[in-house]
Order: sequence, then structure tokens, then C-alpha cells
Amino acid sequence: MIEGHERTILAAQGYSELSMFDDALAELETLPPETAGHEGVVELRAVILMQVLPAGDPALREATPATVAAVTPADVEAYHAAVFRPDLTTIVIAGDVSAEQAREVVERWFGAWSASGPKPQTELSPVPLNAAAFK
Repeated sequence: MIEGHERTILAAQGYSELSMFDDALAELETLPPETAGHEGVVELRAVILMQVLPAGDPALREATPATVAAVTPADVEAYHAAVFRPDLTTIVIAGDVSAEQAREVVERWFGAWSASGPKPQTELSPVPLNAAAFK
């Protein structure tokens, strides 16, 4: 069934004929794994959603066994280096601790941590409406 985030996006785009997609997705979800295979059902679901959601929509980003298998240790290290940075981090301290004690602990554990390179984009770009929603 198209629900949650996907239904909200489609409704916002003015796409009112959702029943045929609901029916198709419901049928895909009833296929036994030995008939279509879980990966095949996931891929078919993605194909259906690609027909109604605009390219680049966050709802279309789904990990598959193939995309996960393609990730290398170097990919993970590069992502970590680019995204886990002190200038994008908030440290919250709660409890019976003074500001001086908190500062001392944070500086001891994180004081040498520095960012390098430009900040990565952390906001999703706006996604244009799907032209099919207006037909």
C-alpha cells in the first residue's frame, strides 16, 4: 500500500489516482518469496514509485543488496570523514555536573578534533513536482 511519506508526497502533488498503485503494490507484497524473490518485489515497487515520484525524491532512495554490496571500506571512511565533523556536532550534557567540569571533559575528549575541507551539504535540495501529477 502507498502510505505515510509516499502518500503525503503524492497527495501534495495533486496525484489522486492512487488506487491502481495501491493495488499493484499490494499484489506485489503477496507474492511468495520463491516466486518473485524479495529483491524482485523491492525492485518492482521502486519501478512503480519512480513512475509517480519525481527524480531525486528522497522516498526513492532505498538500499538494495546490490547497492549495499557495492559500498567499500574506502566509501565508508570518506563518508565518515566528510560528515562526522566538529562543526556539525552538538554535544549535550545533562546531570549533576558543573559547566567547568563539562568543559574539561569535552575538551579532553574532543579538543583535538578538527574539521577539514568544506562543509558537506546537509539540507536536501527541493524536488520538482512530477509532471505526471498534473495530467
